[in-house]
Amino acid sequence: MPANTPRPAPASAAIASGPFNAASVRSNATTLRYGDVGCTRPVLLTSTTACDPLNHVFVRAADGCPSPQLAYRRGKKLEQTTTYGRNAMGVCTPQQIFLSPTDGIFELEEIPLTTFVGAAVKPGMGDRIVPELLEAEDGSQAVLGWRDSMRAHSCLPRPAADGMFRCLPTEGGTSIASLFSDDACTTPVALGETSGCTSIPYALRTEVMR
Repeated sequence: MPANTPRPAPASAAIASGPFNAASVRSNATTLRYGDVGCTRPVLLTSTTACDPLNHVFVRAADGCPSPQLAYRRGKKLEQTTTYGRNAMGVCTPQQIFLSPTDGIFELEEIPLTTFVGAAVKPGMGDRIVPELLEAEDGSQAVLGWRDSMRAHSCLPRPAADGMFRCLPTEGGTSIASLFSDDACTTPVALGETSGCTSIPYALRTEVMR
């Protein structure tokens, strides 16, 4: 593939060292568990079925927007049936877990972050609707999504109430057609999660067809 040819985006994560890095698709982000009472030896609780292996795991390294992550590789299966974790006070305590016949506890080996390809998010070329590109260190590119450059928000083509497909915001809450703030049901409200990483400048209302 030519270096500057956009291609479908791989799974990616904000890695603890800063830039985005392309990561294995068969992976997940999880809370770190430990195999010892001192919470120094990370382990993974996962299914042992050969049809759906989980070979890599990404763990939040610190708070941030987006949350930076550390990468681990699954190691050998352990015979123990107990894991440990840090509570709200930071104390290492045993965790209550249930192991099904296909579950197992595995060692985790930390993977150097330089193993993964570093990349940065950059806007593509265009008049208003422009691609959001993930540009790798070698110059290759992947399309992450689309952005309305005039209104400065990410968007996706969706059917709008006027019958047209429009690039509607992806950053926002969802309005429930039957949810209102007043007893006359005249003022609709939206539901959305707010945190230090997100804001809700828009809401999309889905009408219920009768």
